[in-house]
Amino acid sequence: MKNKWIVLFSYPEDFENISSVEILGILKYWNDFERLNCIPIGISIDSVKCHLEWFKKIYRYSDIRNKIIIIEDRIGEIIRKYGMISKEISNCKPIRSVRIIDDNGIIRAVLNYPVEVCRNVIEILRIVEELQNI
Repeated sequence: MKNKWIVLFSYPEDFENISSVEILGILKYWNDFERLNCIPIGISIDSVKCHLEWFKKIYRYSDIRNKIIIIEDRIGEIIRKYGMISKEISNCKPIRSVRIIDDNGIIRAVLNYPVEVCRNVIEILRIVEELQNI
């Protein structure tokens, strides 16, 4: 994803209400991510098959059809590398975390949320825009 900004976000599991709301928020503001030359990428320990079933359900109940990348990280290798897991909460499930990575591959911002709290997509977009203007 060279020459693109990335918003890498982890979430505990597919089909969870908060995760579904967050995905819908990202899809709703898809054009804003594109305007900022930014690609949102989700990651969880769920399987690709599970991701596909989850997205079928999301698409069935919404009018949003943008494509989003969701990574399967069954053994948690990537989420551990990026520090997106909290041993106080779980040894295997990621927390709600965001890494904003610039177009040179440098992590510019780290955001961590309690698993019970939904992320604010508008705030994430604001942070990306501010970082691009530095």
